[in-house]
Amino acid sequence: MNAGGESSMMRIETANSVWMFDTDRMRFWRVPRGLDVNSFATARAWQPFFELEIDSETGAFSVWLDEAGSRRLRSYQLAPAHDVTRELRLDPVD
Repeated sequence: MNAGGESSMMRIETANSVWMFDTDRMRFWRVPRGLDVNSFATARAWQPFFELEIDSETGAFSVWLDEAGSRRLRSYQLAPAHDVTRELRLDPVD
């Protein structure tokens, strides 16, 4: 826990969910997009996790559900609003 007595919270948005991570208490919860995230912030909604890996290049992240890492959830963060999808031009193959 940090000096102010508050937990360190991290929010990650994906295409279909909003994930909240309490990294001090090593717990998380996930709610489908479009629902009120505040209505899910109950003690029962929190699930423990052992590690959170985030790939800053791809936006992929993995949540380790057990210490061995044999149970994981994996998803991708939404791209920032300013990151526009671009067309990729390919040369024809002869």
